[in-house]
Amino acid sequence: MKKLIFMLATMLPLMFVACNDNENDENKSPKHSIVGLWELEKAYIEEDDRWWYAKDDISDMYQLEVKSDNSGKFTHYSSFNIIEEPFTWQVVENQFRLVMPDNTYQAYKIEQINDQQLILTKDLVTKYYKRRE
Repeated sequence: MKKLIFMLATMLPLMFVACNDNENDENKSPKHSIVGLWELEKAYIEEDDRWWYAKDDISDMYQLEVKSDNSGKFTHYSSFNIIEEPFTWQVVENQFRLVMPDNTYQAYKIEQINDQQLILTKDLVTKYYKRRE
């Protein structure tokens, strides 16, 4: 009886680990979390030590659309026109990498990502995006 209790006590944690639902862990990964429509809310330009706020510059709006099939597009709405740039993307380590149609490559460091905010840094500029519904 003691052997049976000991055996069950040692196997139970192993069974718990083996039956753990890793799908939830995958859904929390940066690759899964980054999918969606994001709107640029503000940016910090370190070189000039200044902030840019979307609410103060209503003539410009920037959106980043990231699709689950690794495609996406960057859209700039201004009072004069709309510019759309398609891209393919991937998340590697702590980088959000974009490949543009002309095969140029851009890499952004992912500072933070959660359900409502995406913070990316590139070339001394930190951009704060909020999720659009």
